[in-house]
Formats: sequence, structure tokens, C-alpha cells
Amino acid sequence: SPATVSRCGMVYLDPKDLGFHPVWQRWIASRGGGGTQQAELDRLFLRLVPDLVHFILDGMVDGKQADPLNSIIHRTSLNMVTQLTTLLDILLPESEDQPETVEMCFIEALYWSLGAGLQASEMSKFDAFVKKTCGLALYDKGESQPPQGSLPGLPGSTIKDFHFDVENKVWTEWRRQVPAYVHDPAVSFSNVLVPTCDTARFDWILRATVKLNKPCLLVGESGTSKTAAIDRYLGSLDTETHTFLIMNFSSRTSSLDVQHNLEANIEKRTRDVFGPPSSKSMLVFMDDMNMPRVDMYGTQQPIALLKLLIERGYMYNRDKDLHQKHLRDVGYVAAMGKPGGGRNEVDPRFTTLFSVFCVDPPDRQSLATIYTSILKAHLANFSEEIRATADGMIDCSLNLYYQVCSDMLPTPSKFHYVFSQRDVSRVVQGLCQATPDKFTTSSQIVRAWRNETLRVFSDRLISEEDRRRAHEIMRDQITSNFNKESDAVLADPILFGDFMTALDDGEARLYEDVVDYKAAKAIFQSELEELGEKNVSMLSLVLFEDALEHATRIHRVLRVDKSHALMVGSGGCGKKSLVRLAAFTAGCDLFEISLTRGYDEHMFREDLKLLYQKLAAGDKKVVFLVTENQIIEEGFLELINNM
Repeated sequence: SPATVSRCGMVYLDPKDLGFHPVWQRWIASRGGGGTQQAELDRLFLRLVPDLVHFILDGMVDGKQADPLNSIIHRTSLNMVTQLTTLLDILLPESEDQPETVEMCFIEALYWSLGAGLQASEMSKFDAFVKKTCGLALYDKGESQPPQGSLPGLPGSTIKDFHFDVENKVWTEWRRQVPAYVHDPAVSFSNVLVPTCDTARFDWILRATVKLNKPCLLVGESGTSKTAAIDRYLGSLDTETHTFLIMNFSSRTSSLDVQHNLEANIEKRTRDVFGPPSSKSMLVFMDDMNMPRVDMYGTQQPIALLKLLIERGYMYNRDKDLHQKHLRDVGYVAAMGKPGGGRNEVDPRFTTLFSVFCVDPPDRQSLATIYTSILKAHLANFSEEIRATADGMIDCSLNLYYQVCSDMLPTPSKFHYVFSQRDVSRVVQGLCQATPDKFTTSSQIVRAWRNETLRVFSDRLISEEDRRRAHEIMRDQITSNFNKESDAVLADPILFGDFMTALDDGEARLYEDVVDYKAAKAIFQSELEELGEKNVSMLSLVLFEDALEHATRIHRVLRVDKSHALMVGSGGCGKKSLVRLAAFTAGCDLFEISLTRGYDEHMFREDLKLLYQKLAAGDKKVVFLVTENQIIEEGFLELINNM
């Protein structure tokens, strides 16, 4: 109250007056090592960091005002300097006192702290400023490694593309540390990760920050493999000594949800100390961390709870006693998209607790390397004629992707026109369904590529004009890269699926070109009659050409691992009936909820329990069919999203 406040003595400290120097001085005083190293670090800090901070935040260059650099999220000078000290703890051994080695480690730490949050378009400016300020010689002698005392100066690269080897006193390119991709047919496509420079860098970052028990945050556009990189790291942990908890945030995630998740994975050690079981250490991964909604006070409640937990190491029991619950042996890593489009700005005081790293979208060369490696590995057992098409199909896919992204932008009426690199992945995933038995010529595999691009890109478009434009782009790519096969590839209709042997349970299902409507209708008509015998409520359908195309598309989605479909259309156009038919043809069971009076979120959760029990008890896939009219509470979507 005002009366209470009037009895308090107050001292106001402006962050601009205090600055970031106390953070550095505290770290220097607490760090071990000899006086030589501390003196050199202090000299480098005063020489480089103040100018770099002003350059990034204010755009100041030689006393002149310019545009500040664009960061992926808002960062403060305190956050940058704190992250600099973390990177020096990672890179620089306390026993190292050779001035040149200390300087090389300090410069690399600048790129992974002050420059770590910059967007890709700004990195060249940052790189030029650092090299100019350091005044060291640039080494650009081809494949040889730059020695200590010089900086890498290869055209088109930055120091971020190199790592300083303290033992050998040389700069090594990250690409030299990338292991070769080894194809494993037993691994599902969703779990395939092709090693690149980015995966090598962020795997090193994750291991180093977690080892120091420092929270780590990866920020980037959708589809930049943030989650995949962290999942891969979590999968590499020794289960004897580590456990992990994955929390997927959404707009409806509350602080109570976060606390319940944490409490379910820890156990009591002493009176008010809790931790993971069996004396293990636990790593908490928070995905889409900036998704929780902002309340009327401008606060994201899950973020407020996590700030208390990470900063203070405890949270309060929600019972009446409000006892503190101290957590031990718990680390934190997080990933989130760039703010905007439903993702919110996160409290800077919270992100200051993390080491923040911007995950840039892979460039075209990296994408080509990734998808060509996967596709060539899959086509290794095919004919030479088919293997020769791999590079061309990937090139066409990337050309189509970039053209669609530039031509078909989202609008209020086309808000779902959001394309990402995941769409290219889906095209390659579809091609990986091909088998040598059914694909023997180049025209067959290129025709399969055309089908996959139509399904991934064209099926999402809602206007005839947009679809015509997408078909024109695709036709241009086919005629320019596969002109000899273009007539066969562009022939209509184009129907692909593995349902031609659906009537024979003993036959293997192989993905193939169905060729015409007559063959597709024969299979779906037989399946429809069999389904009608088992389900008397199933309406009689007339399988005209459009219905066959839609049934084939739905069937394709249901047969692909971890795929989901959203049917959009006017009421009574046969969406549910076609889903039932496609699910039955795909060999899947169907699960639906039945609305009753007073149906609410609790009853929906009970129905989901029945679904999970059905999945656990049976050996068949289950299609969960939900209609618009059944979503009577917004909370249903949250539960479906987290399934």
C-alpha cells in the first residue's frame, strides 16, 4: 500500500548507468586461472566488447549512427555479456595463459555470444566489424588450416564457420567435423537426420552448455530442425545417468500444467528438496516456449513460473501451506519460433537466464545436400536410369518450393498458405515409398515426384488460379530437367497408392502408379461394399472421378508415418464418408466420439483414454476422426494438438 511504501528507503538504479561491466568483473574475480590469463581477458574485453555492444544495439560505427543489427529476439547487453562468460568457460581452459590462444578463444566466444542471436543476413556485417576491430591478419590459403595468431579469411565464410582447436592451436572448419551420412532403412523417415555443419555446431553447443548446467535456448523459423537437433541430443544421453522430460507448449498451456508435469517426474529427497529418481540428472526440454497466451497483465504464466524456478531453483507447493520445493539436478533446454504469427514476445528478463542461439534456415546448398543424401541412399538398389534422376528431382523440388513461397503468400482468406522446408521433406518422404519392383524407368519415378509435389503443395491451394500457377511452375521444372520423359510424366490422371493389393491380406502393399480411374474404382468399390456389410450406417457412395481422387489422397496420408489430414469443404460433400472408406482401405480402425448432453473436456479426456487403450490392446493403426461440430470447447484442440 502507499502507506507501506512511504516507510521504505528506495534507491533507483538505471541499467544504463550500471552497465554490463559489473557482470564481467564478477566473473573475472570468481574465475580461476593465473593472473596472466585474467589480465589478457580484461584487455580483450575492454578493447572489443563495448564497441561491439554499441554496434549491435545502437548501430554505432566510429562514432557515427547507423542502423542496429537485427536479432532473432530482443536481447540486452547484460544477456550478451553473461553468455560471453559462459562461452569462455566452455572454450578456454583455466590453465591456458598463452596470450595468443586466449585471444583466439575470446574471438570465437564473441561469435557464439554477442553474435549468436543475430539473423543470418547480419552475420557478414558482424564478421567484418570484428575482423576490422581485432586488426589481425586474415588467412585465406585454401584448404590449409589458419594458425594461431590469424583469423580465417576465406571468401564467403565467417569465423562462425570455424572452431579454434586449443590443443593444436589452429582453426578448423566445422564441415571437416561433419560425419558422413549412413543410411539405415530400418529408421523411419521422421527420425532421419543428415549431419551438416549446423547439426555439428548445435550438438557441440548443447553438450557444452548442459555440461556446465547452463540453460540453452534455440530460436529460429519453423522447419529449421531445432526440435530435431535437441531430440537427437536427448536420444544420445546415457539412460543410466540421465532422464528427460519433454513439454510441448501451446496457447492454452498454464503454469499449473507445467508444475504438474515437473512434479510427476521428480521425487522427494529430503524435507523440501526434490529431484529426478535414482540419483539421476533430468533435462527438461520446452518446445514452442513462446506459445502460451499473454494474460491481461501482460504476463505469460508458464514463463513466470519457469523464471522463478530457473533463477531461484525452487517453486511453491500449490497447497495451502505454500512450502518451497527446491529442485536439484535439473537442467533446461528450450526451442521456440521467431515471435509473430501466434508466437509471443518472451519476457527479456527470462531469456537473459538462457544462452540464446539463432538457428538459421539452411541455405540451398545445405538443403540439396540433405535431401540428395537421403534420396540417393534410398535409390541405391534401383536401376542406374532411376538413380540418375535423384539430383534433378531434388533441384526441381527446391525450385518449386522457393517459387511457391514467393508467389503464394498468406492473406486473411488464405492464412494457411504457410510453406516451410518440411514440405520439401514430405515430397522426399513420399518418394522414399517407391520400391524397385514397381519403379523400373526414370519416367515412373519422376511421375511419382510430380504426384508428391501435387499432394504437398497443390492440394493446399483453394483457388483455381493458384492451382493453375502451381501446375505451371511444376510443368516448367519437368520440361527443363526431364524433357525426354515429360509426355509420360505430365499425363493425367495421376493416382498413386499402395491399395492395389488391399483385397488380398497376404500380399505386400507396394506404392505404385494406379494409372487410371477404372483400376482405382474397382478397388475402392469392393472395399466400399465390404465396409457396408460391416457398418450398416455407412452411406452408399457414388465413386465418381473427384471422389476417387480425394479417397486416394486421404489414403496416401493415412499410410505415411506421422501424417495427419485436415478436410475442408462445404457440409454434405462426403468428407466423413471418404475418410471412413480410405481408413478401411488402409487397414485402419476408426475411432469417433459421440456427443451427449453436458459433454465437456473431462468426458473428452475419458474418450481419449479409451482411444489409447484401443491402441495399446490392438495391433492395427487407428484413425481418430473429429469433425468441426464435435469441437464444442477450445480445450479439445489443445488436447488433440498434444496427442
